[in-house]
This record gives sequence, structure tokens and C-alpha cells, in this order.
Amino acid sequence: MSSQLPSRPESCATPWRVAIVASLYNPQWVDGMISHFEAELRAICPHSKIQTHRVPGSFELPLAVELLAAGKSIDAIAAFGVLLNGETAHATLVAQAVTSALLGTSLK
Repeated sequence: MSSQLPSRPESCATPWRVAIVASLYNPQWVDGMISHFEAELRAICPHSKIQTHRVPGSFELPLAVELLAAGKSIDAIAAFGVLLNGETAHATLVAQAVTSALLGTSLK
């Protein structure tokens, strides 16, 4: 696995309308991902408008993404959540359900 980062695209001229949907659960990791995402977005497209929407956990991400996508007023949506493996299959089951639902939304 490479540790080399891809080069950034050229800066955009037109600001993007971006929504972030993020889980309130595991904030120490989710907030870090949001912070880095916002920094990269600002570097690529400095005048973008960013809305942040919080949901209780990762399981609720797809519904919020679906509702935002249906509004058609957003150019891009980024979803952030962290699932930690435990002694049961709970994290795997939630991850599969969330991934499937997000994929379904992206294909509409």
C-alpha cells in the first residue's frame, strides 16, 4: 500500500455547495476527518459553501444523505462515521447496511 498522496486538482473557479453529514458518535475520529476534509476542500475550492449536518450515529447517515440529495441544491455530499469492531458482528452489519444504502443513493 502506497503512502504517497495524490496531487491536488487545480483550484476551481466556481464555488461548490457541499454538505457534510457526520455521526455524533466517536467524535474524536469523526471530527478529525471533517477537519481534514474541510481543509482539503478549502485548498481546492476556497469559496465553497459548506453545510454540516449531524446525525446520532453511522446508521443514520444514509437517510440524511438521501434527504439532502433529493433537495438538488447541493453539488456534493460527504458522509463521515466511525464504526469500531467489538466482540460481536454489530459493526460489520451496520457497515454493510450503511454502505449499501449510500451506494443506492449514489446510483439514483
